[in-house]
Amino acid sequence: MPDGVYLIVERPHTAIVKPADPFYVVVPGTNPEGTGWVYTINISPKNDVKGEVDIEKDVIFVGNEEATVDAYKDHTWIIGATVPLDIADGKRYVIEDTLDYRLDYIGNVKVQVELKVPTDDNFVLTEGTDYTLTETDVATPVDGGATDAFTVALTTAGMRKVGNYVGTATDNYMIRVYFDAQINSNAAMGTEIPNQATLEYTNSVNFDFEDESDIPVVYTGGTKLLKVDASNSDKKLAGAIFQVYRPATTEELADANVEKVFLGEMETPMVLVSFSNTAAFMKDKVTQATSDENGVVYISGLAYGTYYIVETQAPEGYNLLTTPTEVIIDATSHTDAKVVTIVNNAGFELPQTGGIGTTIFTMTGLILILGAGLTLVTRRRMSL
Repeated sequence: MPDGVYLIVERPHTAIVKPADPFYVVVPGTNPEGTGWVYTINISPKNDVKGEVDIEKDVIFVGNEEATVDAYKDHTWIIGATVPLDIADGKRYVIEDTLDYRLDYIGNVKVQVELKVPTDDNFVLTEGTDYTLTETDVATPVDGGATDAFTVALTTAGMRKVGNYVGTATDNYMIRVYFDAQINSNAAMGTEIPNQATLEYTNSVNFDFEDESDIPVVYTGGTKLLKVDASNSDKKLAGAIFQVYRPATTEELADANVEKVFLGEMETPMVLVSFSNTAAFMKDKVTQATSDENGVVYISGLAYGTYYIVETQAPEGYNLLTTPTEVIIDATSHTDAKVVTIVNNAGFELPQTGGIGTTIFTMTGLILILGAGLTLVTRRRMSL
């Protein structure tokens, strides 16, 4: 270029926040020593590059950092990632989640663009067109071994679609990934189970950005029942059968297909609960459990809260309990120190219809009635 004074103006670009301020360059320039001329001049304008990303994670609903849930029952995790300013021209946008070994990945993945405060008006992305889903589903995850994982990677078309949808209002939107998981039998009751996600983004001029989410947690609990004789607590009772109920949720109250019952004189509708009847909960669940030879019943893998234990069959020779037993499940309710003792009073059972016992009762009743009649007649005659 000819010697002279030049005005340098940086043009706008989708990858930068704003161009550098215009500046002048004089060609040739003087060398650092001031003793000669420099004809090759190096200039390094600085820019704030677009593409900074943030990722967050919630459980059950947006903004929630912890939840208590039933084991082996679907619960929802929510990953929220920011929309970069230049996403329409981005090169790579990948959300990855490697689950804790105490969680099983169920799936039901849904990816959508929505306002930071969710509404019903969301822009749903389509798998295969707008993003690819890669899943690793391990049959039995173990601590230190392979675990369930998945990635959601926006396609070039998907990033362009997101950019066109949000326009310049990127700060108002999030890309959210919803998926379901379950607490599995690797978990210990009363122990928090964490889950974290990561985001990697390459912008339009190949700058790489990444971020890790916060770490929300889930947990589950249980309780232990001990069935004993009311007059002798050292006498453990086998053969008592129990069911577990909890208050119906708002959704269950509105759902006519959910069976609800009233226990005794309680005014709150209840629903029957399924649970694991082992000390360490398993995948197979039951709706009732029987006290063993030690009088013990395990109720495991339930969300924290208030439950009601109903005895549906008393031990042989004992009276059936007519009042539910209230139990509160929390972080320590499964321990031996918090065992729930349920007592039964010894009683008797009426003999079978047609048996000799029935005949004795019937004859005794007739004799009493006959005696009462003779007494009445005698009194009437004496009064005459």
